[in-house]
Amino acid sequence: MRWLLTPLMEYVITFTVAFILSILMTPKFIVRLRKHGFVVRDYYKVGEVWIPTMGGIIVIISTIISVIICLLLFRILNLFAISSMPTTLTPIEFAYLQVIIIYGFYGLIDDELSIGRAMKIIIPLIFAYPLVSIISAPESVHIPLLGDVSMRTVVFGMSLYRIYKYVIIPVYIMVVANLVNMHSGFNGMQCGLSIIVLLTLIIKTIIDSSMSNILPAVSVLGALVGFFYYNKYPSRIFEGNIGSFAIGATIGALIIIKKYLISGFIILLPHTVNFLMYVYWRVKCWSLKRAGREIGPYHSSIKFGSVKDDGTLLVRNRLTLKWVLPYHYPMKEWQAVISMYALTAVFCIIGLFIPY
Repeated sequence: MRWLLTPLMEYVITFTVAFILSILMTPKFIVRLRKHGFVVRDYYKVGEVWIPTMGGIIVIISTIISVIICLLLFRILNLFAISSMPTTLTPIEFAYLQVIIIYGFYGLIDDELSIGRAMKIIIPLIFAYPLVSIISAPESVHIPLLGDVSMRTVVFGMSLYRIYKYVIIPVYIMVVANLVNMHSGFNGMQCGLSIIVLLTLIIKTIIDSSMSNILPAVSVLGALVGFFYYNKYPSRIFEGNIGSFAIGATIGALIIIKKYLISGFIILLPHTVNFLMYVYWRVKCWSLKRAGREIGPYHSSIKFGSVKDDGTLLVRNRLTLKWVLPYHYPMKEWQAVISMYALTAVFCIIGLFIPY
């Protein structure tokens, strides 16, 4: 039983418990969500296909329960001197879990009330407070071309330490949560991309021998992998905004906790490009309206595409990342999703070798 003493085994057990809970709970939630009318149309299927949504609640519940079960299990193992695993969350892990739950609750409200884009930027800034109140800023930060800059440096009357703690942390988590929320739309796309990104960040902590304070992230990853079995193409359930915001917060907060701001940016570069394409799309629509010109089909603000009778995707433009390839080449939904996986995987591999 000496293998139980390894720190890595703590995370293996947590991942496994979260995975099992998620994969067992999801079928029951599919039935209940459909029964109570929590369904949305899948626009990328021939005919009218309606799929249960708000499945992200499964990821959150599985995460919370798995953390509780594992801490109790570790306590029992310690009692019999089988291991010396932690029996409580660290203060940072507890704050981390709070941020995930708060963002998930916000996503639930958005699913029900459809909060506007502006509010998705402003309101979530306060959700990172549990981490802001407890996490410490580094003594220095590496800035490309400038090198290491002391956090005591004063800019516009405020030290970089305060800027990092009270501006960068909440903004970074909010931005990542929204990036994850926006880079979705195809079956299994958001969930699969998040698994790739989260797994990359966890592997990076292992490579850097910096595995502390990642228990919530490991638990979310396990729950997400279990959920993905039902979310992959053809989806039997969607995660909804409750899932995308909670998962996005998990990724953003982990980047902040591990101070992977630059490598995190590289890893999420496809998500960022997708956002910038969306901004261009909206600005173009606004400029056409202001000029009194007609907004044609190419620039019309249509959220979803459609499919031909043979299942080939039919998209109006190439102004969102997932539509670029289907716009130029005949492609089915699952093929477009695989291409997005491959693109993100490339930047994740690059991010592994960036130290900051």
